[in-house]
Amino acid sequence: ESEFFMLRTVTQMDNIIEKIKVNNPRKAAIIGGGYIGVETAEALKNCNLDVTVIEALPYILPGFEPETALKIAETMKGAGINIVTGKRAAECIKHDNKQLIKLDDDTEIETDLLIISTGVKPDTGLAETAGIEIGALGGIIVNEKMETSIQDIYAAGDVAEKKNIITGKNCLLPLAVPANKEGRTAGCNAAGGELEFKGVIGTSVVSFEDACVARTSLTYEGARQHGFNPDYIYVENSDHAEYYPNVNFIFLKLIFDKDSGKILGASASGTEGVTRRIDVISTAIYSGLKVTDLEQLELCYSPPHGAAKDIVNISGYVASNEVRRTGYGISPQKFLETHKNKDESIKILDVRTPAEYRQYRHENSENIPLKNLRDSLKNLDKTKVIYVYCAVGFRGYIAAKILRYYGFKAYNILGGLEALKRFKKL
Repeated sequence: ESEFFMLRTVTQMDNIIEKIKVNNPRKAAIIGGGYIGVETAEALKNCNLDVTVIEALPYILPGFEPETALKIAETMKGAGINIVTGKRAAECIKHDNKQLIKLDDDTEIETDLLIISTGVKPDTGLAETAGIEIGALGGIIVNEKMETSIQDIYAAGDVAEKKNIITGKNCLLPLAVPANKEGRTAGCNAAGGELEFKGVIGTSVVSFEDACVARTSLTYEGARQHGFNPDYIYVENSDHAEYYPNVNFIFLKLIFDKDSGKILGASASGTEGVTRRIDVISTAIYSGLKVTDLEQLELCYSPPHGAAKDIVNISGYVASNEVRRTGYGISPQKFLETHKNKDESIKILDVRTPAEYRQYRHENSENIPLKNLRDSLKNLDKTKVIYVYCAVGFRGYIAAKILRYYGFKAYNILGGLEALKRFKKL
């Protein structure tokens, strides 16, 4: 008996606005923490509602890398949004004139306005009636011309399965950009033209207030599931020259094939400049480039608009070092999983300045600033594995190279303390 709304059309949006105007609700709940769920939460918050977002998976924006999606989650929580993850909405009921959402752990959430945004699936009823072939994923099968299994009948957009350029397999991708290109292809061919749709990569962006997260192509887990031998690196850098006013920082995760260096995907978070960097990497993926090509890209630079070493270039430097086996990097995730407790066989070295170290540090670490490292080598034990970190990875990389040169077994924690902090919050 519970009343709920969906948000896919302008009419549905108007119905929600009318509900707010007429009923003056205080609380709103959104089932589904994807693109629509996040953007709707911001809109409802701006209408002065107390908002709860319920996501069945362990974190919101499940199509994104969790360590980059964290930026949106933290911003939402800071704005007063209640986020419930890892729990499924089992039942929507009315009790004592209250509308309740009962979760699968029997928790009850009271709401005056319920919106369901749990994704979309192809509506293939008409196609099935016409005898058109439906794929294993539930979408209409089409060729490069967007033509279905029946000649001169075309399908495009969310209803059609499409080829993923990286995996070569069919997928469903309900995004506006590929849908528009598919529609153009279908329309051209239906009118007697000759146009082919090459396939999709999967590039998207979502924001909440000033926080922005963007992604392209495969996640690390997605690459692994599709049979690649993936690796990944983290980098963080300013969106423009640090000495110039209003600087913002971008956190980027780059996924690539460990053997060939082929770029497989990327995800980034920040405020300004995130989408521009992901668009560059998306173009690189479409063109079949490798991480070594990112080193060589020539991108726009002027202090207000970019950095002389753009974060895209830096991601290429770091990933190329790993492909060449000269970077000696270890992911924060692997480090934390391997060394959960104090381990006497290792040493954790913080090579930041003493002031940075006093402000925040990883537990059980010792501070030896990079500039003092060579003078301190005599105090280090070569029988121990040394894990080095700095703020974002650059000084840690230099320190690991120095230690390796002098015969120590040293690894740089990729992404530094910033990446470690993100994983601790997940």
